[in-house]
Amino acid sequence: MKLAKYTLYLLLAISVVVIVMFFTNLESDSMVSLLLNWTYVLFAVSLVAIALLPFFYGDGKGVKGTLVKVGLFALVVLISYLCSTSAEVPTSVQVTEGQLKFTDGIMLCTTILVVVAILVIACGKLITKINNR
Repeated sequence: MKLAKYTLYLLLAISVVVIVMFFTNLESDSMVSLLLNWTYVLFAVSLVAIALLPFFYGDGKGVKGTLVKVGLFALVVLISYLCSTSAEVPTSVQVTEGQLKFTDGIMLCTTILVVVAILVIACGKLITKINNR
């Protein structure tokens, strides 16, 4: 448990340093690149933690449930990516087709997950009201 706490403190400290560097030097494109790269690192660390930690801290049922949830999430991401397009958008920045498809897939995935979260909340309230009668 101490490893998780120390890792959290380390990532938080690095994040604070990166954010301070970003806001003290806004005109530099390298700062934007640094901030984006650090965001990618944090995202990758969180995905690895979500996928691997249940194997170290869970029982058999927990691992199976985690695998199902990670599989469903991967399915949503895959469907989002396959449904995304690389349609051109007016911008002054050079973007590749792959970047457009990736960002469109991320937006579709976010939309799907938000709708599912709202439905789960609404259905949970409805089921609670029905069971309390």
